[in-house]
Amino acid sequence: MPCWRILILTIGEVYRDAVFRFTSAGVDQPDVNARIIISECLRINYADFFLKKDSFLSLEERGNIESFVLRRIKREPLQYIIGEWPFLDLMLKVRPEALIPRSETEQWTDFLIGELKKYFPSGQFNFADIGTGTGAIGLSIAKKYPESRAFLVDVSMKALSLAKHNSQNNSVLHQNIAFVQSDLLSIFKDSSLDLIVSNPPYIPESDISGLMPEVRDFEPGLALSGGNTGFEIIFRLITQSERVLRAGGKFVIEHGWNQRNEIIRYCMSTFLPLYCGVDYENKDRFIILEKKPK
Repeated sequence: MPCWRILILTIGEVYRDAVFRFTSAGVDQPDVNARIIISECLRINYADFFLKKDSFLSLEERGNIESFVLRRIKREPLQYIIGEWPFLDLMLKVRPEALIPRSETEQWTDFLIGELKKYFPSGQFNFADIGTGTGAIGLSIAKKYPESRAFLVDVSMKALSLAKHNSQNNSVLHQNIAFVQSDLLSIFKDSSLDLIVSNPPYIPESDISGLMPEVRDFEPGLALSGGNTGFEIIFRLITQSERVLRAGGKFVIEHGWNQRNEIIRYCMSTFLPLYCGVDYENKDRFIILEKKPK
């Protein structure tokens, strides 16, 4: 640690230094990042942060904060540095083997949970979360509907291990949850599911290099790239869903802001759009589809 940093003694001084360095490094929301990192390192309440700004820090505490600050300056995502992140009423462990859950995904998952009361009044339904990653979507649904039969599916065993940990850590432990390694829906039988949910990879490969460093350099490419067009995984998933869903079953998919019309055109012979949702920025973000009867 540079000798001049030894002179930084209080929470407030460390905070102002971190904000300056994050700003210089191009980190988005430098003040929020600094406050979260310092609060996490010191195990103090985020809301009480400024009440403690004049508190003195030990050399060990300053060293711990400095190590986190240096990682963030290198543009490592804040969520990976902290190691956990909230999603609805879950606290999820996050690691580089899985995509960091986004606020827009949290938004549509919360909406869907409310809609499921209309689609499945008994609360008994079979569903699969495809590309589950941390388990954010599937565990949120399973927690609200403990009578459901949940399949959390990923091609990555490391991601499935992470989802299983999050299930245990959030007490979503009912016997009706299975963690399944599969390439999309290939392992499922015909007409075996009532609901399929997914936040699949949908970014065109040519756009990956232009993403923010936090995403491009740290999050798993397998969870980001939708192939040359951005639709390769989406279209495969739709085709497989036609086989696996029961008539009247629901298919809910997150997509890029400019992909909705193409998705609807692709599946219009088999699926009926029930709801087209937008995110916090009013951008097209997800669709709820219903499988038509034969």
